[in-house]
Amino acid sequence: MATEVLATTRDPRTFVDPDVWDREIALLVRDNPFDRVMAERIFGQGIAYLITAMEKWDDKAVRAVEWRSLAGAERFA
Repeated sequence: MATEVLATTRDPRTFVDPDVWDREIALLVRDNPFDRVMAERIFGQGIAYLITAMEKWDDKAVRAVEWRSLAGAERFA
């Protein structure tokens, strides 16, 4: 039996000011042999990577704090 997995997608443009987005795309097109579509894909994937890394870092930091709290509680129990 197959299970259905729902994935959420996010638009990287929502994390960047529109003026910054346009400026960075213009710089990528000017300085590299990219057209606008490729520049937007590359910049969008860079933003997506940074957002994911920040979310995972936050999850890791929370787990580390929880682990330290539990380890400390066991030592003094």
